[in-house]
Amino acid sequence: MFAGEYKGDQRTAGKQNYDNGDSYEGQWEAGKKHGEGTYKWANGDTYVGHWKDGKKEGSGAYTFQSGDSYDGEWAGDAKHGKGVFAWKDGDKYEGEWVNGKKQGKGTYLFKDGNKYVGEWEDDKKHGTGTFIWADGKTFHGHWNQDLREGQGTLYDKTPANLL
Repeated sequence: MFAGEYKGDQRTAGKQNYDNGDSYEGQWEAGKKHGEGTYKWANGDTYVGHWKDGKKEGSGAYTFQSGDSYDGEWAGDAKHGKGVFAWKDGDKYEGEWVNGKKQGKGTYLFKDGNKYVGEWEDDKKHGTGTFIWADGKTFHGHWNQDLREGQGTLYDKTPANLL
């Protein structure tokens, strides 16, 4: 059921409640979600942001019922551009996305205090990057599909005791 504004026979703004329990409230164009709006899924997920031709496009924030969240850029319903994904368990990725996957430059902060700063491809550490352990040790080198590859430099940053 739709309640809202029309221009002629076209929806321009309002709320659509769907039979499956989902709802959308916001702007419309040519019968599709277009402009700013909020979509709430029956399972508890929520998206607040921009739409184009019925798909998430531009900036927006998606909160999963699980407690995970993504705030950033979208294209064609996928995370695309710069954004931050925060997991409920405390992990966080901030960086570039392509077609819903970590791709390009980004930083992954692990809940245990470890951190990876570098290049990503297809959701995996890939290319040049630096892994910093919570105890201060640092590895800088090349990664291939989430694994260290080739030569790199390992720094031990633990404090030295001077007598």
